Amino acid sequence: MSQSQLLTPEQTHALFDILTHHETYSEIEAFKSTDGVLTHGFPFRNEKQQVRAAQRRDIPAPAPTSGGGLTGFALSLWGRSGSSGATPTPSAPDSPRTYTPDAADLSLGSDGSDAEGDEEDANTLSALPVMQLLTSTFVMRLPAIKTLPRDFWAVRVQGLLSRFAEADLSESYDKGTMGARKTLSSGSGSVIEMISRGFLGGVGQKNEAGQPTAEELKKKEYDMQNGQDLVRAWEDVLDGLVYGDLVDNMFDYLAKTDKLEEHSAAVEASSHYIVFHLAALLHHVFAATPDGPYLLKLLDSVHGLVPYKMIKQTLRIGNAATMINGMMRLLLAKLSVTGLTNWLGVTANDDDGMNLLQNIISITLSRDAHEFKKIVHKIDKMHADDEGAPSDDMLEAIQAHVASGKAEHEARRERSVEDKESIVVAILSARDPGLAGQMSEKQHARCLEYYSALLSIRDREAITKVLCRQPPDLFTKAIKEAVAAYNPMIRVVHERVALGDHLEDLQEFITQFIKVSSPDGGRATVTVEDYVKLLSDHKHLLHKFVHAVGKSCPEVWRDMREWSNASIVRFRQEIVSPADENDRKRSVMDESLSMLISGLDKTSRASVLSAVDAHAGYLASLKKGSDARLDQLAAQIGRSGSPTPPAKQTAESWGPGVYIARWQDILDATPITPAEAARPTTPRSGQDVRHLATLGKTGVAGGEIAAEQAREAGKRAVMAAPDVGVVVDELGEAFGALMQAVSMERRVFGKK
Repeated sequence: MSQSQLLTPEQTHALFDILTHHETYSEIEAFKSTDGVLTHGFPFRNEKQQVRAAQRRDIPAPAPTSGGGLTGFALSLWGRSGSSGATPTPSAPDSPRTYTPDAADLSLGSDGSDAEGDEEDANTLSALPVMQLLTSTFVMRLPAIKTLPRDFWAVRVQGLLSRFAEADLSESYDKGTMGARKTLSSGSGSVIEMISRGFLGGVGQKNEAGQPTAEELKKKEYDMQNGQDLVRAWEDVLDGLVYGDLVDNMFDYLAKTDKLEEHSAAVEASSHYIVFHLAALLHHVFAATPDGPYLLKLLDSVHGLVPYKMIKQTLRIGNAATMINGMMRLLLAKLSVTGLTNWLGVTANDDDGMNLLQNIISITLSRDAHEFKKIVHKIDKMHADDEGAPSDDMLEAIQAHVASGKAEHEARRERSVEDKESIVVAILSARDPGLAGQMSEKQHARCLEYYSALLSIRDREAITKVLCRQPPDLFTKAIKEAVAAYNPMIRVVHERVALGDHLEDLQEFITQFIKVSSPDGGRATVTVEDYVKLLSDHKHLLHKFVHAVGKSCPEVWRDMREWSNASIVRFRQEIVSPADENDRKRSVMDESLSMLISGLDKTSRASVLSAVDAHAGYLASLKKGSDARLDQLAAQIGRSGSPTPPAKQTAESWGPGVYIARWQDILDATPITPAEAARPTTPRSGQDVRHLATLGKTGVAGGEIAAEQAREAGKRAVMAAPDVGVVVDELGEAFGALMQAVSMERRVFGKK
């Protein structure tokens, strides 16, 4: 059997889904350790590079002489340097810019190095290849962002990431419920995973007979109330963007009008498709997870603290330089003795105190921590004769553990997992085995609640310290450097676009979003349809802003066009030539996956393919459910684009979007500490606490999140993912090596 016959298209898709899912999320989790950012590679610095940067303030950064030569092993998996496939060359010269930030504006005390990387960077394998590839290829190529000095990434961003890793923020396992950070990180991982899968595997061309054109696309017709027609329209638009001239056509069109959906039926149908998926995402975050009301409360708190009126008044200043200076003073000036003496020129030290942005962060998290302090005080004040009251020794042991270091926290967590006992039992046993032995189940519940509240308080204090109080102030310096990089763009846009009006539109949208996301007396729950209506009613505001920039700021529009064209072509699929025996064209990634399978022995291959087949069936089931939900939503949309009154929905409704179910899979598989004091006890997972919200977390209206609301949010209507651990065990390491090879071949260094 040839390599191309080892996997069917369905098996290839399923295998790629498994491996990219595991690789992407494991790379995101790596940032919990300081080693993660150190082994990321460009644009960050490893330990040796940090030492050299500290020893001399000027680090030469010659451009790499090649796209990153591959080893023989890597070439056997991926490298096709010099092939004539559709993968674009790593860089292309920019056209001359009519505005360029002054070097002095960008340095801001950096060591003089820039963001181009050096030969060592180009020849170093990244331990986080997917994240590095996406960052260097897309994020660092953004207009203005690509002009940032190396220290922005290697000192400011890397420093903040390292500080968060050192802060030892708590795990969901410790609290006995799913944390908000876990929910958001896994959700972002699902989105990044989709992007990386499209980038690494490529988007297949629908019609290989010729290049798709915008004029051909305009001739096609679609039924806006048919979900599968919306899918077809999205695929046609994506084909035009990746392989045709639709990017340039859309830039030209939006510079002339803000009526986006009048471009063509395909664009209108794609707009509905995007709105439905964004609505499903917002619904899942803010309504379908127990922490949704809590996240909404945080958003409402920040929204209420932002001085919109003062910002709009500042934006009305005619002189751009004066406006930028005024905005920076409003948001970033620190009210402190050191800040005053620096302003007078008496000193030149790092400002202490906090600026307005940091005050907003600090106040929001402080208010949040206050709710958890109520729980701590309530348990502290319990009398010995109160039912379930923990003893003073138990509370002191928990307090001492929370105050201990990262090594102690990890040791107790590992002990809890290995011995199949509650984290509270592990903590008390380490202090005094007798404490755990005399603890009742009610005392255990109180101790777990106490421990969870203390961790929540500590987390918020640690986040505030990293962003607001830990010198040197990397957060403020990073914002200043980013604003300096965008200074030329800001000047152009401020001169020609009424930014105050668009800020008012944004303020109104956020206000309406909070209102829609908060169930009132007439709505027991928030539905996807509610978010569809919200987005449909307000999307024209975004179109209006984009049109204003495109019409009035051709320099900015040109830069965004160049970045969009350079980025979108990287999603083209490189095809292996010739085709296989069945005249089926296969991509480079398909062939690489087949090579991974062919390297397994017969027994391992059978086990892997069995798991892959089960996962393929699972993905087919998810797609079927997602398509059904899309059909349901599309049927409720009239030609005007506004949804009709929705049919009664339940918490079991989900989607559209297969990634939402994959997101929930990560949450369901998260280990959670046992709820009983007995030893040994049954370990729990995220699936067991899907209906629970962390005690002490409040909703937007104040008051604790109702148990019934959390229970409704925790319901699930999709099948659970099959166990694919054997695939990760057998191929995870080899796929990681493949990704390193791909990263070396395709990542982009330099500012071109």
